[in-house]
Amino acid sequence: MNLGARHRLSRWTAAPRLAVAAGLALGALSMAACTHPRSSATARSDGVGRARGTVPPSSPDGGPSASRALESTQILSAWWAAQEAFDTAALTDDSEQPSLAATTVSPQLDLNRLLLEQMAAAGELAEGSVDNGHPQVVAIDGDVATVRSCVHDTEIAVFAATGQPVPGLLGEKDFELFTSTMQQGANGWKLSAQALGVGQCD
Repeated sequence: MNLGARHRLSRWTAAPRLAVAAGLALGALSMAACTHPRSSATARSDGVGRARGTVPPSSPDGGPSASRALESTQILSAWWAAQEAFDTAALTDDSEQPSLAATTVSPQLDLNRLLLEQMAAAGELAEGSVDNGHPQVVAIDGDVATVRSCVHDTEIAVFAATGQPVPGLLGEKDFELFTSTMQQGANGWKLSAQALGVGQCD
């Protein structure tokens, strides 16, 4: 389940299972090809790698390109933190988990919390893990940035009482294209919106 209802369960994306359920679609998704992500075990075991992804090349003299590369690295680190915060909260339906507010802002934060509250009320929990793939910073415009990644979402929603997957998208594993909007504020970059597209990863 990815972040904020972003994918089926978690992420807050336009077409995620959970995201879709929570009406997380916040705009049209940009179509872009992305490669399949690494295994979930690899993605989750490499702590330093949380900032990995595609960033612009640095220039020999440390000029604008180097500055942009550093900014992209900071954006990717914040993106990873937001995704992990939601995935962790979804395992216990904890809508008030401190890491959510520390990494995500409205409208995504409100959507994530709503999704978690709805899951708790329905007696559902998240189970499994998420391979967040190889995120790329595809645009930076002032204090707003766009990150895109092909995610292998194997974190699904199950009924807490039986452990059985819930019917529909939330109970299925799939590859999902995440398009995330990151917002820079006084406390750094945070996730502000996210859209998911099922079946859009090449």
